[in-house]
Amino acid sequence: PSHDTDGGNLTLYNPAGITLEAKAISVGQDHFYPNPSSSVLTFSKELETLSIQDMQGHLIYQGNENQVDVSSWSNGMYIVNWTSKGKVYQEKFVKN
Repeated sequence: PSHDTDGGNLTLYNPAGITLEAKAISVGQDHFYPNPSSSVLTFSKELETLSIQDMQGHLIYQGNENQVDVSSWSNGMYIVNWTSKGKVYQEKFVKN
């Protein structure tokens, strides 16, 4: 697959000829803390949506709270996706 960016949008092309478009995703800007964490994950921005998945793609949490208790979660890496003020964000999170 290849991609082009245009005006903050990302267009993906795949060999099957299907074109997918999505708004730009901001990555790696540390909008939550602490990372890694063993207890509570706190977000520094007001959230519209929040979802957290394990590395196998299983949905672990979904909501819009600015604090998430992760103390009972298994140690490992997670993918955090959220929206705030119309922007989509994605970062990795480590539970220790």
